[in-house]
Amino acid sequence: MVAIPQLGLVARVGIDIVFRDRLANELHVAEWLTSRGVPSIQAVKLPGLAQLEVIDGRVFTWWRYLPRHGTATAGDLGRVLRQLHDQGPPWPRLPALDPWSRVASQIQAANLPPEDRIGLERHWRDLADRWERSDWPHRTSAVIHGDAHRGNVLMSGGVGHLLDFEDTRLGPREWDVAYVVASKRVGWLSPVEASNFWREYGMDPRQGGELDLLVDIAQFRRTCWLASRLPFEPDLIGHVQHRIATLLDPRLPRHWLPG
Repeated sequence: MVAIPQLGLVARVGIDIVFRDRLANELHVAEWLTSRGVPSIQAVKLPGLAQLEVIDGRVFTWWRYLPRHGTATAGDLGRVLRQLHDQGPPWPRLPALDPWSRVASQIQAANLPPEDRIGLERHWRDLADRWERSDWPHRTSAVIHGDAHRGNVLMSGGVGHLLDFEDTRLGPREWDVAYVVASKRVGWLSPVEASNFWREYGMDPRQGGELDLLVDIAQFRRTCWLASRLPFEPDLIGHVQHRIATLLDPRLPRHWLPG
């Protein structure tokens, strides 16, 4: 991300051509959200600024610069997430939710100690079995963000704007809700903050135990993502191993450091 506030622009650059499809998805979703009046980052169309242009193997997209005013609260996240989920058809052409997207490559890139990798892969198989036996693969009720947390809401002028649409898909709205529940369970949200989220979101779909599967998948995916950073940030190994241990043994306290 390169901000150029003097020109009112932000460049989001994919460091390799393999990121082109993910950036194209971001542009597609952002244009649809803008057309629906949902606060979000906005793609820019200007002469000389070609979207998805490849220069020296890097993929460029261009966005309107929004000055940041403060940090999004859980309530801000709930408000804008409700706006997203309330958008009915016609929806943009998007792939269906794949709960295991990028997981295999993240585990492979992590180069974990054998016992941690084996444990993580075993946990993945257990989750995949629960997923296939559940009704979740057959549910589509909304355009879902895919990675719902406060860091993906930019506050500008008192309004929360959604950003980061690489994982935006068609699927059950509970997928996004599960990420918020997962944040509370690992200590990233206080009870008061969680209550603020539910107040602004306008409903509490947590009744019943079936949401627990989505929460478990959210925690697994966040662990795989953090593990994929190990080649560049080897000091994270202790945090990754702690997360893996808590996934494999639910009796352990799940207070995770943010990341």
